[in-house]
Amino acid sequence: MILRHLGVEEAILDNVDANNPRANEKSYQGLLEWTRSAGTQGATIRNLCNALRAVNCTEAIEQLSSGDDGARLHGHASLETTV
Repeated sequence: MILRHLGVEEAILDNVDANNPRANEKSYQGLLEWTRSAGTQGATIRNLCNALRAVNCTEAIEQLSSGDDGARLHGHASLETTV
């Protein structure tokens, strides 16, 4: 799971899993938890892309690399956009 590669704690993963029955909502809530715990210094596009590479999610990396506004994380204007 990508969130493990991002360093999200198991207890948080368990909570996200238990509270969100739909896969897309689990993903979204998990990424929100990551941005909260990592802060603006750790929740960067670069770190997300590195974790995506680790699990071979190349399509997601392409979306983030495209500069598409929909790829911004949790509205953090200070997120690093260089991949």
